[in-house]
Amino acid sequence: MFPDLTPVNLLRFTLRILLFFLLAAPGFGQQVSSEETPTIRTIADPSALSEVQRIAKIETQLRTSRAKLDVQDLPLQEVTQLLSAQFGIPIRLHDRGLEDIGLSKDTPVYFTLTEVSADTLLRLLLKEYDLTYVIEAEGIVITTPNEAEEKVLARFYNFEEIIPGPNRDYDSIIYLLTSVIEPEAWYEETGPSSIMPYQNGIILRQTLEVHQKIVGLLAVLREAKRLPANEYPTKALIATPSGQASAAIRDKLLHTKMNLEVDQLPLVEVSQLFEKQTSIPFYIERRALEDVGASLEDSINLSLQDTSIHHALNVLAEQFELAWFTTGEVVVITTPEEAESELEVRVYPVRDLTWNGLNPENSDVRKLIDATAKYNSQGFGGGFGYGGWPSSLRVWDIPELPSRIEDVGQAIAIHVESNSWEELGGPGSITYFQAADCLVVSQSQQAHQQIAALLQSIRNHQKPLDPKELAERIRLADETILMMFYTVPRDRQGNPKFTSEELNAISLRIQKLIGQGTWNDDSYFIDVTQTKMIVRHRRDIQRQIQQFWSQLGTDESKRFPWQNDSGNLGNRIGNNDNNNSTPQPAPSHDPTPAPASSTPVPQSGGVF
Repeated sequence: MFPDLTPVNLLRFTLRILLFFLLAAPGFGQQVSSEETPTIRTIADPSALSEVQRIAKIETQLRTSRAKLDVQDLPLQEVTQLLSAQFGIPIRLHDRGLEDIGLSKDTPVYFTLTEVSADTLLRLLLKEYDLTYVIEAEGIVITTPNEAEEKVLARFYNFEEIIPGPNRDYDSIIYLLTSVIEPEAWYEETGPSSIMPYQNGIILRQTLEVHQKIVGLLAVLREAKRLPANEYPTKALIATPSGQASAAIRDKLLHTKMNLEVDQLPLVEVSQLFEKQTSIPFYIERRALEDVGASLEDSINLSLQDTSIHHALNVLAEQFELAWFTTGEVVVITTPEEAESELEVRVYPVRDLTWNGLNPENSDVRKLIDATAKYNSQGFGGGFGYGGWPSSLRVWDIPELPSRIEDVGQAIAIHVESNSWEELGGPGSITYFQAADCLVVSQSQQAHQQIAALLQSIRNHQKPLDPKELAERIRLADETILMMFYTVPRDRQGNPKFTSEELNAISLRIQKLIGQGTWNDDSYFIDVTQTKMIVRHRRDIQRQIQQFWSQLGTDESKRFPWQNDSGNLGNRIGNNDNNNSTPQPAPSHDPTPAPASSTPVPQSGGVF
């Protein structure tokens, strides 16, 4: 049937069939490759990627472009055309939004500012007319703040470097963001935001302005976390987008001196003198001054010799009820009310204060820190969840590590511009962020100066802990002999949960599990009574016994007074129904030590 089917022809036929399948089914080879790949390699959606990139490009252009403006009685539409040409970015007006606040494209604009960054110029210009801007993929839209709040973007933020995994404390970072960055923008009833954790970060929806502030804050938090222990810098890190430029301007104002003699000179001309002396752009907020009955033409009288421009501005502000702040590379003269609303977020590194001068990254120091936890109030969680451990286990000359840096925050809120904090209705806020050992503060620039001075004053009078001295304190604390009374926990009716036989068994178990080989009849012992266990041993052993004892069950009588309790607690919660019963004292539940002597002495109070 196949006369030509020789072995050679059969081999050729087989090779042709194999080649056909390899060429006809290239997907076969790809499938094998896919199965060998351990991770998924994604291909971005070009349209989604393009929109993100275009918005980011416009943001960058605004930060890096330079622009200037000098217009008097020019329609708003024409002003936007001038700016668009300088920025190289399309700009349009949101007509309906402007109409809502009584403006239009023909609204006359009065504005003068020398060359600065495009975003600084745009913000100062629009603020004069109660306007703002949003960025879209196609360009910039000038609109009202209310309309801008509707233009929200959802973005993902990675927190791996700030809060290492796997069990990340998302609550702390969410609380931080919502406390210091536009707090009113996070309330669902009035604000546009939503926020939720996802894997190694969070997803949130906010306006572009808030997103920009979040990016700035996260950047300085990462920087604060990376600060070296050797030569640890304590200068505040500015989180606002234009913060570094503002800091440089303030530094120049401090170091530039002049003689100032002005008599009946208009405010605008005084600002021009400052500008000429420093080569720093000055801008006066015309509308803010008009709102309080002032103007650019108000006469100024000042006589100052060999003074810094910074000091001269402070004197000017004090004498004529003005205020000033810096934004970007511009000095803005305005009213006190407007200056107080210009909040700046700064991150204050406080690792040295948090750890009393010790470096928590050092392995030996880390052991000391862990050892102190068992003796300070933060380590006394309360075995039954009702309160702290017995005060005898607390060693008062062993410091808390980390220290209560929140107390420093409270001191700042009390002593620095006390009426300006949110607790009293002001705009300022302060939050301790433990993951980066820093205080995050949203306040005016004047308040920030006072905060920095107060923190430096604290540091000037602090002595760092000596690791060797601390280790010796811990050793002595461990070796101190204490006598403790442990009372059997009770049920709701006030009856002991353990019999004396069970209590004896517990005491034997303790001697096998804790301090094995140290128990004897003279120095270290456990005595058992009907409802108590009396223990004499070192403090470190007592601490372990306390931990063991706390696992035996809660004292329910503390929450639920028994039938014959006629105390105030029973009256308050309505559990004292037996008014004819004989009053009995409710048992105490805190472990109380006997004096550190060999003879047990009855103590007032009781134990668990």
